[in-house]
Amino acid sequence: MKHVIFYLAIMGMFSVSVVVDPAWSQGIPFSALTGDELQTTFSVETIGGSLHTEASNERVRQMRGELFLPLHRGERQSYGIHLRASRLLLDEAKTTSAGPSGTVPRDLGAAAVGPYARFRFASGDMLTIDAQVGRSGIRLGSGETATTVAANLIWARNQEIKEGRWIYLLSYSNSRSSLNGIPLPGFAYAKAVERESVKGFWAVGAPFFFVMLRGQPFSFSTLLTPFTSFVETGYSFVGPFGAFLRFGWQPQGFKLNGGPAERLLYEEFRTQLGLRGPISRKMLATLGVSYSDGRRLVWGESLTKATSYESRLGAETALFFNLAGRF
Repeated sequence: MKHVIFYLAIMGMFSVSVVVDPAWSQGIPFSALTGDELQTTFSVETIGGSLHTEASNERVRQMRGELFLPLHRGERQSYGIHLRASRLLLDEAKTTSAGPSGTVPRDLGAAAVGPYARFRFASGDMLTIDAQVGRSGIRLGSGETATTVAANLIWARNQEIKEGRWIYLLSYSNSRSSLNGIPLPGFAYAKAVERESVKGFWAVGAPFFFVMLRGQPFSFSTLLTPFTSFVETGYSFVGPFGAFLRFGWQPQGFKLNGGPAERLLYEEFRTQLGLRGPISRKMLATLGVSYSDGRRLVWGESLTKATSYESRLGAETALFFNLAGRF
């Protein structure tokens, strides 16, 4: 498992984004739970270069970046710092379909930074803590942004991950797509899969289900949660070079000062077909075509609450590119 780049990202209560190989997660390295040595990791992704849209003025471009820097790596205690940023660009400002005037701005962004700490006890238990403070809204650096706060506490029991391990969590975020601003507990049972033909990991808990399996030539991974979900299958042509097909749902939230509400949510269902492979011993690249439908921009606290303040966008086909590394 040390030779596979993958992350468990925690954004809000299990707004988990687990990505095999190149990761565009929003969280901490997965070694937080496996006990592996912390390493410098990064991931950058862009979704743009529109190939076709149902409406010529409804193109959406997205950019994300992640960086984790270990500051101290000890046998009992390890510390680091985590940075993340995202940007969403619309062709033009949108107007909500009903109700008071609520124009959706065309340039949205978010950035956050915070510490990470991991403690290993004589009993074999591990405790990880991460917290992030940032800004989110219209054109970062302008006055039309608001403060975001997120914190996660993870307690992993002393069983080895290959034998099975119980994990307990407590998470808070003021920028979830639902159940916003509420401290939420969670738990999971996680176990590594180490067989001659298949290696991977699975975790079952509340409120999520995750499986990642890698073999030759096929691979499979899935994550199902109320906050974000995906299913992906891959095929390896030669060694680490291969193709994949992925279907995912990942809403984004932005806190703004103004509008019918202080939060603007973006939702889409995305199908991606692409190629991935290493470009060096420590970096992996992914590129392909993305088809997004069911796209909408919603003013409000939650995607689960009915609102008339929304703008719907037509489907779009675009190019995407991802670069990830671990050092």
